[in-house]
Amino acid sequence: MWGAEAPSAPGAEEADRALLLDSPSLAHLAPAIVGGERLRAADLLRRPLEFCAPPDPTAALLRARASNPAPHPQGVGLRLLSWNLALLDVRIFGRVYKQSPWLEQRRPVVFERLLGSGADLLLLQELWQPPEIRLLDRLASASGYRLFCPPREARDGLAILLREGQWTGEVQVELRPYEVQDRQEALSFPGKEPILRSFLRLSFEHPRLGPLSLFDTHMQAFPAAWLHRMVQSRRLGLEVARRPPEELVLVGGDLNAAPFYARQTWRRPDGRFDSSWWHNALSLPLLQHYGGLVDLAVRGRPAGDADLDVRVARGLDNDPVAALRPPLHGPAGLSEAHLAEQLRAFTATDLNRLYHEQYAGTEQPARLDHLLARDPDGRIHVCASRHRFLEREVGTPQGPVEPSDHFAVEVELRVAPQDRPPSPEQP
Repeated sequence: MWGAEAPSAPGAEEADRALLLDSPSLAHLAPAIVGGERLRAADLLRRPLEFCAPPDPTAALLRARASNPAPHPQGVGLRLLSWNLALLDVRIFGRVYKQSPWLEQRRPVVFERLLGSGADLLLLQELWQPPEIRLLDRLASASGYRLFCPPREARDGLAILLREGQWTGEVQVELRPYEVQDRQEALSFPGKEPILRSFLRLSFEHPRLGPLSLFDTHMQAFPAAWLHRMVQSRRLGLEVARRPPEELVLVGGDLNAAPFYARQTWRRPDGRFDSSWWHNALSLPLLQHYGGLVDLAVRGRPAGDADLDVRVARGLDNDPVAALRPPLHGPAGLSEAHLAEQLRAFTATDLNRLYHEQYAGTEQPARLDHLLARDPDGRIHVCASRHRFLEREVGTPQGPVEPSDHFAVEVELRVAPQDRPPSPEQP
């Protein structure tokens, strides 16, 4: 289950040596970085970077939307969903150290929404403690799903649900921690549960699509950890690239990074300034570069929403006083149309009341949750993409809140069947 080989050092792989300008995923970074026209992919991880503008992925987003291939006449329907469940529950000597709000009230709603979602493949983050893992396992079996959440000593919160009938034969399960970790999270001593940021891979034979691998991850949190996320993105991307070429590869999770941030500096309600936000726009394109990945959520957007991340982010205010006001009906003066745009654009936003309760005004709203695919042959048509579980439906003494502080991201796919006869064990 556990992978053990050490990752290669930056510069050792062919993908490391690609010029930013020669990589479709990285080209938009070059004009945003001083001297960027001379930089190679590995340089982003090995040297200080001076920005002269926000990395603007507009052209890449438009290409991603335009790259959506026509549906195959015999295409197989798949619904893929990723959701950070916000069931964080970390204890030291049995006492709560970090815990998401309203766990007891939200947990049954979260599980009900998951198992009633209609999705075929579900990538989960922050499914934390063994009792709730066992509970979801029992509920999943009764609802036509199988939960894959291998036992381990450290906590990473990762799990995958597969709808029955989506695989034949054995499912290979692999869990690997990243080589870089937050020291405080990873610290291990009696009474403390260590947290290791990791990725979980399932590989299996799909009855009609052939070999398929799913990667689920939850990368390092908080803006200041941008370099950790870049290293983690490189590692995951290289793992994706090493999968057999005939395999369909789908990747998702909470990457804790967005395609675009309009501001390099963000003023927080406590008066402090965070001043490295543009660095946070590097890890997603790095993952796409190393893994050869396309953005399924953008592929499935209406054409007019292709660059939604950029347009909406540019219109955000950084008002730390207003940010503390409860988001009862959205910010004052925000039209219904602009409110709807923000909810379509971002999965982590102060408009989510549960998110606001924990992080009000401390971060730029962003699309942190992603669904990606390796699709060199154009097998994957995205019929639609959407955010789910936006409703404030969980009752608490302080009023209704959303099931999670992240919205789920879902894509509806039509995938061309594998171009080979089925193996003998397939129906």
